[in-house]
Amino acid sequence: MEAKTTPDEQKRAAAHRSPSYPAITLQKAVERARTFYQHEKRSAANINVALDHWNYSPGSGPGRTTLAALLAFGLMVDEGSSDKRQVRLTDLAFRIILDDRPESNERDAALREAAQNPRIYKEVLAKFPGLEVSDANLRHYLLVERKFNDNAVKDFMGDLRATVSFAKLNDRPDNEVERRDPDPEVPPPAPTPPPAPTVAPRDTVQIERHPPNPAVGQTRPHMRQEVFALAEGDVTIQWPERLSPESLEDFTDWLRILERKIKRNVQTPAAPRVDSGDGNEAEDLA
Repeated sequence: MEAKTTPDEQKRAAAHRSPSYPAITLQKAVERARTFYQHEKRSAANINVALDHWNYSPGSGPGRTTLAALLAFGLMVDEGSSDKRQVRLTDLAFRIILDDRPESNERDAALREAAQNPRIYKEVLAKFPGLEVSDANLRHYLLVERKFNDNAVKDFMGDLRATVSFAKLNDRPDNEVERRDPDPEVPPPAPTPPPAPTVAPRDTVQIERHPPNPAVGQTRPHMRQEVFALAEGDVTIQWPERLSPESLEDFTDWLRILERKIKRNVQTPAAPRVDSGDGNEAEDLA
C-alpha cells in the first residue's frame, strides 16, 4: 500500500531549501563588480542604484540574488538598512578588477580568496580539494550530507566547478610537475680509476720544480732596469716604474744591506814583497 503524505508534510517538503550559495559564478560576479566600478568608482551607492547599473529593476529577485552573490564572494560590503542600504566595492574587488596585467600572481591570489569566501564553497572545497571528485560522488555528498534540494544541486555543481576553474583552484604544483616532460636520462659518469701506486726508488731524490725566473736582461712590463759595467762583470738592478714612499724606503734599506754583504766578498789585493838581499823575503810593507 502506497504511503500517503499529509498536507503539513507536503508543505514542509515544498519549503525545503538548500544551504545558501551564490546565485552566479565568480566570473559573472567580477563582471558585475567591474560594471559597478565604471559608474561609481570607489563610492558607495544605494542598492537600487546598483541594481540599475546591472539593468535590474528595484527590488527584483534576480537583482537581489546577484547582489547577494557579490557580498558572499567578498567583492562588496553593504551599509545601512531598508531604503537607506548602500553597497560599495571592497579592496579584494579592486585587487581583481584593477589588475589588468596579462600575468599577475596577486590577481590570481585574490581570485582564489574570493572563490573560497562563500561558506558552502569553502566547506565543499575543504572536503574535496581542487574539486577533484566525480559528479556522482559530489552530488551524493550535497544531497545526503549537506541536505541540498534535488532541484538546486545541478545548478550549484555547475556554478561551483566554473568558479573553481576561473580561480584556478585546481592548478596545484604537483599537477604542474606531472605535466612537464621528464628529464632525459643521462648516463652516470664512468667511475674514475684509482691512481696507480707510485713506488719511488730508495736512492731517488724528488726535486721540486719552480717556474723559471725571467732571464737577466729581459725586463718585465712596468719595470725599469739599469746595468752597470764593472771589470769583474755587469751589475743589473730592476725595479717597478712606480713606487710608493714606503716601498722606496724599504728599497733603500735593502740597498744598504746589500752593500754590507757585497763588502764581505771584496778581495783586497796583496801588498808587493821586497827582497832583503839575504835570500829571504822581507815582511809585507804596510
